[in-house]
Amino acid sequence: MYPLLSQAIEAKKFDTRIYERNVRREKVSQAEVDAMVKALEDSEANAEYIPASIDLVQD
Repeated sequence: MYPLLSQAIEAKKFDTRIYERNVRREKVSQAEVDAMVKALEDSEANAEYIPASIDLVQD
């Protein structure tokens, strides 16, 4: 495999859009996914609360 392509594939291995497919295809184990998620830092302190409201229109 070409070096740049293999690097791009490796970088996307845990991408939230495709990691479930990678687990099903056994390209990554669920244990690897769980370990990666556990290693993520908690960003809650950086979150900003934004109030929202939804107006439902009834005909």
